Amino acid sequence: ADFQFELSPSTVVQIGYTGHQGRKLALSYGLNDNQLDPALLKMGATLDQQVANPFYGQISAGVLAGTTVPRHRLLRDFPHYNSVSRNGQTPGGSSSYNALVAQISKQFSGGLMMLVSYQRSKGIDNIRETEPSLGGADDGIRNNRDMSIERSLSAHDIPHSFVASAVYELPVGRGKRLGGSLPRVLDYPLGGWQLSSIVRLQSGLPSRMTAPSTISVYGFGTQLPNVTSGPDVKLSARRPERWFNTAAFSAPAPFTIGSAPRRINELRADFARHADLAIMKNFRWRERLRAQFRAEMFNLTNTPQFGWPDTGFGSTTFGVVSGTMNVSSRNVQFGLKLDF
Repeated sequence: ADFQFELSPSTVVQIGYTGHQGRKLALSYGLNDNQLDPALLKMGATLDQQVANPFYGQISAGVLAGTTVPRHRLLRDFPHYNSVSRNGQTPGGSSSYNALVAQISKQFSGGLMMLVSYQRSKGIDNIRETEPSLGGADDGIRNNRDMSIERSLSAHDIPHSFVASAVYELPVGRGKRLGGSLPRVLDYPLGGWQLSSIVRLQSGLPSRMTAPSTISVYGFGTQLPNVTSGPDVKLSARRPERWFNTAAFSAPAPFTIGSAPRRINELRADFARHADLAIMKNFRWRERLRAQFRAEMFNLTNTPQFGWPDTGFGSTTFGVVSGTMNVSSRNVQFGLKLDF
């Protein structure tokens, strides 16, 4: 849905909604269908006890060739296999995306035009992103018998996005408000100047938690930590050496699955803040020859955008940011265009 309102001949406001729902999507996970029933994890250490192998003598190779086997081996759906992989194209994933977009454009007298837009959105899914680096960590699944625990923020979720652009033609030179009758010899250096700029502010991408797994031997995938009910994850004054409150997380108890969501709204990479500026000088020689000289400055303020923190619970650098994710540092380039 999209609505436009003309507040005045030079001002237009646009408000729109964008949304989509995805069902029966490819999970993109290589699932192990020989996973132990999660309910059996409560057996604890008895799962590792060696017991008599009822298949001894019937199977001469593989995990059931010995006289004894760990108890958990006999509790699998397919005890004679280490793993039974389900194709990543198996349907079963879901997603949702909702966004509100507001935009206003204004044409001012005197050669100034501005366009401002803001988007508020939220993306949720339980599937793996096709780009492993998106979101700070590759996705994995904890329990292939319960995909609901993987439903959380999407790796590409950007809740706030603000963009403002402006183009200003300086009112100086022949036919302009200032110096309208300048001789051509003075109009060449003084007239025909334009400025344009784009400023972008955008939320950082969410980071995904991981934790060392002590239950992978039973066929379970990636482990996540627990989120404690006490301290908040977000710090009031974060810095690269302490990006979030590491005390908000704890190791899962033995023989349990970590309860933290895949991605947490308060745990994100740095937000983007970039300003680009272009200065243009237009020249015209009679009717057939036109030229434009451009000086363009990208990331004008050379502001760093810190990257994803280390979200591997138990790591010596847990909670530390060790790099930036800027597309580029400040970049200045010049160009000349001729039209004839």
